[in-house]
Amino acid sequence: MSDYGLKKFKTFAKANRLRLERSEDGLPIVAARGKKFQGWHLYEGFGDDFVALYIVRDTPAKLKHSVRFVKKLGLTLMQEGDLEAVFKVPYNQLWRVAKELKMVKKSPSNQNLSGLTQYREANI
Repeated sequence: MSDYGLKKFKTFAKANRLRLERSEDGLPIVAARGKKFQGWHLYEGFGDDFVALYIVRDTPAKLKHSVRFVKKLGLTLMQEGDLEAVFKVPYNQLWRVAKELKMVKKSPSNQNLSGLTQYREANI
């Protein structure tokens, strides 16, 4: 893959329907949804090799279980603290990891746009 910068990370996230948000410092992140993965997000800044998965938990025991869960997905641990951890996610595994961690939006409901347009015109 060619060089992934912030704009290309955003383009990748939009093209694959990932939950793109802005972090507190204004950089793009892909946030997880749901109570189980609350506080987890993907962020860019490592070129074309990988992105990072950032995990925050309330207690060390919860973090230990979360780290074990993410290691089963085949990701490499970069850094682990008392309540947070960072993992490497290669770009070729990014879609699978995002889907597993509920970071992907549902598919659009208006798949048949031409049929929808004809329906609207007929009912006006």
